[in-house]
Amino acid sequence: MSEHIHAAHEMQLRLDEKLFATVAARYALLGYAAHKLADGGYMVSRWSMSRFFPDVAALSAFLAVIGGAQ
Repeated sequence: MSEHIHAAHEMQLRLDEKLFATVAARYALLGYAAHKLADGGYMVSRWSMSRFFPDVAALSAFLAVIGGAQ
């Protein structure tokens, strides 16, 4: 059973990384830089200003605000 849980956890980590890469690419198309922080959360910066987001959902929501969601 623990082998299946471990495999599911690994798959979720890969999906999270893929989702972040997609969101970061959309930010880049708008001239922003998105970074995953080592201690959790995300940072978006542009023109030497930055903003912290606690999770990918908040990161995606801000993307929609600035016109990057499709």
